[in-house]
Amino acid sequence: MKIPRVYSLGLTDVNKFLVYNLAKYPEQPKIPDIVLLLKSDEQLSRFVSNDSKVSVTDYTNLRASTKFTQLMAAYQPPRFANGDHAPIENLTISSSSFQLKTELKKFQKSINQNSNILLLNPSMSATQTINQLYGNSPKKPNIYQCLSTHSLWGAGEFGVNNIGRGNLTITKVPKNSNAPISEQNNLIDMKNEPPFIQLLSKLREVDPVFVSYFNFQLLQMESLVIKACIEPLTDVFDCYNGDLLKMDKISEISGDLIDESCQILKIAHPELVDSPLGSIALNSERLLDVVFNNLNLNKEGGREIAKLQKRSKKQEIFETNGYLSSLAKKHKIKAPLNTTYSDILRAKYSLANNRGLNGRL
Repeated sequence: MKIPRVYSLGLTDVNKFLVYNLAKYPEQPKIPDIVLLLKSDEQLSRFVSNDSKVSVTDYTNLRASTKFTQLMAAYQPPRFANGDHAPIENLTISSSSFQLKTELKKFQKSINQNSNILLLNPSMSATQTINQLYGNSPKKPNIYQCLSTHSLWGAGEFGVNNIGRGNLTITKVPKNSNAPISEQNNLIDMKNEPPFIQLLSKLREVDPVFVSYFNFQLLQMESLVIKACIEPLTDVFDCYNGDLLKMDKISEISGDLIDESCQILKIAHPELVDSPLGSIALNSERLLDVVFNNLNLNKEGGREIAKLQKRSKKQEIFETNGYLSSLAKKHKIKAPLNTTYSDILRAKYSLANNRGLNGRL
């Protein structure tokens, strides 16, 4: 298999972890065929000053160890010597749904029907954003999505700490947005997939798992409901995950929020939930158990990690409770809890912006 060139956009923790492991694949050339697409000339200068390295510190073994890899980088779309836009065959993107459309437009002249785009930890609205840009156009790229369960947190701009093993659940989005479930590729036959996806399948540290788009959407919805329950409560009450277990009526508060979120998704996505797997995925009692298991895992320790993770919550709120609130409005469903939490937290961050206190949230 020829090692494909991969462009990578976005310095989220999962993207840094992924490009590091892509670069460390044994058959990569001395200078890995990976190009970081940075946001500005200033960021590129900082990366060069960092010896063009991305680091991963692994805490999953008895002794923590930090390893580096050097990568190529740019902040403009690739071009040929004559100035024409060069094609991007493979691209990983880790951006919020708000930024996705803007970033895809920036590289649109390099993206075509042969391009393979992997969206890392996308929001539920990511597919809608793609369809708004391309619809069923013959120039629509191949879209893949993935969800990471690795326990990661940032170590500076170009580093990441790995504190717990996980996997990367990957799916292929049907090019035809109206494709029936029976036509959704489950990626079982790797030889029919492009070299980029074949390369992903060989990354043991990433531990890829390939599923159908139908199953992936159910996983997304489950993840959304869990985040939409835990994240707003820890943010409103300014506490850590494990602290929620000490709250009075936490079971009732969480249960009501989960019930409302599940009801929104059931009405908005009947084609997904009207199935045996769908009814299990959005079972409120099961999801409440999952939430409490999550809280118990964070009951002891981990507070320094939680502080670091807390800084990224602002965007998560907009893509969890904010998304559910807007989805409910679209389908004329009452969603007082998600709407209230979303409005309160938008107001909180707006006040913090005006006070210049973002770093203290």
